[in-house]
Amino acid sequence: MDLNKLKGEKKVSPILSLGTDSKNAELLLTLVSSEKGKLKQAAMKALANFDYEPATTLWQKAIKTKTKGEKIFIESTADSISEIIANEFFDFLSDLFNQPEGYSLTAKETADFKTFISLSLGKGSPKMHEIYRLAAKNNNKLATYTIEARESNLFINDYIRFFAPTAEDIKKIFPAILSMSILKSKDSRLIKLANDLQTEYAENWLSPVFMSALLTESSNSVFEKFSNQLNGTNATYLNDTLGALFFDKKIQKHVGLLFWGQLIYGEIDTRFTFSRPLFENLDERWFLQLTNEPASEVTLQVYNRNGVLYDSYDEMLLEILPQKIENKNIAQALGEYFVEKEKEHNGASTLYIDALHTLKQDVSEEVIKKHINCRDNAVSKYSLKPIINYYTNWSNERKIAFYKSISSKYVLKEEIAVLEK
Repeated sequence: MDLNKLKGEKKVSPILSLGTDSKNAELLLTLVSSEKGKLKQAAMKALANFDYEPATTLWQKAIKTKTKGEKIFIESTADSISEIIANEFFDFLSDLFNQPEGYSLTAKETADFKTFISLSLGKGSPKMHEIYRLAAKNNNKLATYTIEARESNLFINDYIRFFAPTAEDIKKIFPAILSMSILKSKDSRLIKLANDLQTEYAENWLSPVFMSALLTESSNSVFEKFSNQLNGTNATYLNDTLGALFFDKKIQKHVGLLFWGQLIYGEIDTRFTFSRPLFENLDERWFLQLTNEPASEVTLQVYNRNGVLYDSYDEMLLEILPQKIENKNIAQALGEYFVEKEKEHNGASTLYIDALHTLKQDVSEEVIKKHINCRDNAVSKYSLKPIINYYTNWSNERKIAFYKSISSKYVLKEEIAVLEK
């Protein structure tokens, strides 16, 4: 494609596509000099995919800006970029850890901390390893800090977010960065680092080790190595990794799902998503064990339906359920589990309706009515129809009887007319 024939926004995608081949590095550096605005930014983002020494001065200037070049660097895994970011982050953390326990980060320190976290994703250079080791050494001190002084919640991105964070939550931040970095780059150096840190410091460094195994080992091997830790204090760390998984119905595979980047209204939006299939789909024995063990905390989740209206543990379990469970005993146990949990639930979300549908269990009229009663302002005659048509296998006669048993404000008259034909 001849870029000279394109103008404005139409050039952005073609310029970004040049970032797939290092042979385009020289051309991209030229475009950085000749283009402006979004086109220049696109050229820089594409160029950041490569270890290209002539661009070093450009990167050193970008890291010194207010946003630290986040839009340009966030998806790069190039070592040259990693080293520049890590040098800055290391100095920041060194100063931070010189502060006493109980320190409250300033607004600028908090903003910089969040930005450095965004920039660290997928980076695996030697200096970046020093970041993780420095953080691991000082994790207990970090856990005493107040990172967001203006509010009780700490939202770094759509995965690392805490409501009224505890000290143990704060200690999960750097293991979570490493876990998501391994998912993004699958860098063997980061995988080794995760194992080293887990051996030396234990605790929540188990999360990136578990993620590494899911991406590189057979499902049987992963289950045998890790499933016995669901019944102890390590369960929460496994759950944090399971909370980053998702069964992708389009490809019929379990994937690791990454939601990353910052949104600061009026300033910056670097959010993006990424997914990578696991080495093999999860062993079905996980599902049985997850229903047998007492539900434990799921602190980190990439996919959150609606705050805390329901049990996040059950959401995590639902998101990893495949469309078909081969083992009939496991399928039956899952069905019984969700039927019982639905009885306890107040009906405020479609989670349990979705679970019963996925497991091909009958969704009863009582379940739908509970949902309507709990969401009076959210359920309408326009939203109820798709819920019933998608989540139930009711006959037309059963649908008609149901519609006639509830308030008319939820019923499309024309829908009944169609069903009665």
